[in-house]
Amino acid sequence: MSHQSANNQGANFQDPAWVVNTRPGCFFLKKSAKRATFLHGITTAFLLALTGVLFTPEQAMGQNRYAPGIFYTYPSGKYVYHIHVSTWHAYFATNDGVLIYNYTQDEWEDPISLSNGLPQIPAMYVYGDDEQQLVWVVSPNFVTRYRLYSEWANSSRLPPQLIGKELHVGITPKGFAVGNDQGQTALFDGTTGDFSYWITDSAEVRSIRYANKMPASIQSVHQLPLFSMPGQAQFTASGEIETDYFRTFRVTTVGEGPASQVFVGTNGGGIYQGNLRTQYLEPLYTGLLEPGVMSLNTTPEGVVTVGGMMGLTTISNLDQFTYFRAATEPGLSPGPTYISTILSAGKEFVIGARGGVLKLDPVKKNWTQVVSATNLEGRRIYDIARHQRLLAIATGQNLYLKWGNAPLTTLFQEPDGIPIYTLHFHNDTLWMGTLYGLYLYDVNSETLLTSDSNILQNGPAPGASTPVYELYAHGDEIWMATNRGMARYNTRVGDWAVFQSPVEYLTPRGLVVDSSGVWVGTEQGLRFLNPESGLWAVFTVSDGLASNFITDLATTADYIWAGTDRGLTRIYRKGLRLP
Repeated sequence: MSHQSANNQGANFQDPAWVVNTRPGCFFLKKSAKRATFLHGITTAFLLALTGVLFTPEQAMGQNRYAPGIFYTYPSGKYVYHIHVSTWHAYFATNDGVLIYNYTQDEWEDPISLSNGLPQIPAMYVYGDDEQQLVWVVSPNFVTRYRLYSEWANSSRLPPQLIGKELHVGITPKGFAVGNDQGQTALFDGTTGDFSYWITDSAEVRSIRYANKMPASIQSVHQLPLFSMPGQAQFTASGEIETDYFRTFRVTTVGEGPASQVFVGTNGGGIYQGNLRTQYLEPLYTGLLEPGVMSLNTTPEGVVTVGGMMGLTTISNLDQFTYFRAATEPGLSPGPTYISTILSAGKEFVIGARGGVLKLDPVKKNWTQVVSATNLEGRRIYDIARHQRLLAIATGQNLYLKWGNAPLTTLFQEPDGIPIYTLHFHNDTLWMGTLYGLYLYDVNSETLLTSDSNILQNGPAPGASTPVYELYAHGDEIWMATNRGMARYNTRVGDWAVFQSPVEYLTPRGLVVDSSGVWVGTEQGLRFLNPESGLWAVFTVSDGLASNFITDLATTADYIWAGTDRGLTRIYRKGLRLP
């Protein structure tokens, strides 16, 4: 873990283009600068796309710094590559890791992911040895030996002859066997997990107990019987599952359990459980609706709500999942998909999505339309905030205001639009973080505050125009995250303090402030700032994150929740080493 001091704590940043505001209607950022910002975003997205595909040393190391349970990743299990059914468990190799289902107890056990020792995702093959209480996992470049109830793993690199090949996996009395279609079979030691030798002895080859993908009487997914399914879902003759949400998922793998029981894995639709005698197939729900987390929200009761491309997932008591999808709901087309922001409103949620602003009653599972997407410029809703009768909606083009049942109005009149990233109401003032810095809107006078108002006049760098990406209130303090660092405004005494970023560009994505300090999600991991010392720390996949690309953050009593492009990681903050 690397720490870096904020050497100018409580002082203005040296670069005069740092933060806080511009005079309403007059922007200091030239077109060329705006174009550079846009190109930088494209370049960043391109590089991130590459890092998501290419194998990197950091991704290969896995979690090796903290004890089990400090980092915990919730897999979605939507893309299933391989299934192995053992005496008591069904093991599913997925894009997030390995899911473990105890079918004798009808319960899910802790998954194997980047958080507890898996060096790399996706998991391509799995073999669960219940007798030895071992799980063997093959990822693109590694073989991992996982001790089931000690919750830890050790890994060995896969020989080059087996990388990128169709493989067969099994166990022998000496360990784990991995072979390709060319007859090359490698043995990994059952005690250490290390590569031992290439198996050439014919007797030893015959002793391998391979994991069977299919039931003995079935050779491929196309030979499965036509299962009946609940609701409007159906299993087609071509080996696909069509759901009542108008999506089609290809069956990728099948594993056979006792008494004609089968487990069916799909490419995008998750896991199904069926029976070859009754020919009935139903979903086996686990984890998130999809791997990518777009937005997070937590309630005082500790319920975590996760927004994604397909809808909402709520997590209560750490392991109970409820799903909310409404693609078939009349009048909501295209409905609550691509959910980018979630706001608690009493017992309801106000949600920003591709279909506009919607309201969800989680008890009745009832969706209603608040603002249609056709009334908004820019389809991306970045944030939503409420103050009495006023609903504020931040988009990539403008700030929208809706007073009760009155028609929707806009705040800015700029022809090119103004990206509004984050919102926060403090008393009767709306704070707005934008591409051009911080803006303040007085609710009573319904006007923007000018740059000579007290808050803006005394800011860290009045008149500057660095983007403000995140706002967060903690006690008497309002924190703001920019690509240059953090700024803090104390509403009680009316003064600012700033903290220089430990890297050139912070790329904030999610902000949480609690009693331990300041947590900032970035595109290069989760960063922590100790405001007292000015020291920073960074947490990455090497510590147990599902991905270094943070998309949003939330907090409950004991945990920091980090949403990523590859799932949700729960972090027990008291178990961390903080500066």
